Amino acid sequence: MENLKEYFRRKFIEGYEGYEIVITLLALIKDGKITEDDILPIMNYVYMGNVTGVYNALNKARTLVDDKLIDDIIEEVEKNN
Repeated sequence: MENLKEYFRRKFIEGYEGYEIVITLLALIKDGKITEDDILPIMNYVYMGNVTGVYNALNKARTLVDDKLIDDIIEEVEKNN
């Protein structure tokens, strides 16, 4: 999990939006790579303990995501592998 934390923090610093990271994490959950319990520790690390930032990212992702989107992401990843 430490590798994921570092990876997503690096992506965040490079300009990825927090909600994009949350959506990716949700796809990883659906694919069985991580559990729901992993999201908060990863996001806390990405946001360096900024609870407001984590909350905002989670809320924005919630407004954008549905199960079909996650399924589409997983399908696209599987096609490219």
